[in-house]
Amino acid sequence: AHVDMEYSPAKNQKLILSLANAYRVASIEERFKYIDLGNGIHKGNPNLKSEQGWFSNLRYTFAKKRMLIKADLFANYLFDLIAEERTTATSNVYEYKNIDQALFAGAEIEFNAVVTNRLRFSTNASYVYTRDVKANTSLPMIPPAHGMTSLSYMAGNVLETSLQMEWAATQHELAANETATQGYVIFNYRINSMPVYVKNIYLQAFAGIDNILDKAYKNHLFNNRGLNFYEPGRNVFVKIKSTHRYTMSAY
Repeated sequence: AHVDMEYSPAKNQKLILSLANAYRVASIEERFKYIDLGNGIHKGNPNLKSEQGWFSNLRYTFAKKRMLIKADLFANYLFDLIAEERTTATSNVYEYKNIDQALFAGAEIEFNAVVTNRLRFSTNASYVYTRDVKANTSLPMIPPAHGMTSLSYMAGNVLETSLQMEWAATQHELAANETATQGYVIFNYRINSMPVYVKNIYLQAFAGIDNILDKAYKNHLFNNRGLNFYEPGRNVFVKIKSTHRYTMSAY
């Protein structure tokens, strides 16, 4: 069941309240998988119950010709949530289980602006607070507050370049047997051409540098799935994309 209610308090502004009730059964993988990749064993659970819950989201948007602001507040309450947990602090065994009552609450915000005809700015951020209601602990495998900011410039009608900043906060809100990860900021650079049409093929070139400053950092989700390592360092890439154009005739 799902219902949306929309209200416009003023020109260019909109409020949307969404309410829903849903359930899902455990997948075959969640019930029966057994994976050993050398750094941890991930086990299914054939006795999993079906999830069910109530979901709510309040969205605010402000849109003008050269600017867009979008903000969401959400709260979800689930029964028998299916989650993968590390069984003990000293083992690398992960198993699915049902969590009787679980709460998710958080916010997301996005801002986009056309500064000039050639310069664009965008940023977003999100945060989620979780709780195993009965145990009064955080839920497993929840990312910390994170976001990205990007500044893009159009060089003529041929090239587009962008400088991106990705960040994540330190994650201290941990479930049982999880390990904390430190916050980080990394910078990326992108450049791409506009599509060029050559003999029924659209060609487009991309290049860039990920993690320009060669920052050492850990991803919270990866490092709590038995993959305790730093993310790859500086990465330079080049790629070409081709899209074929086909025409069809009917007789």
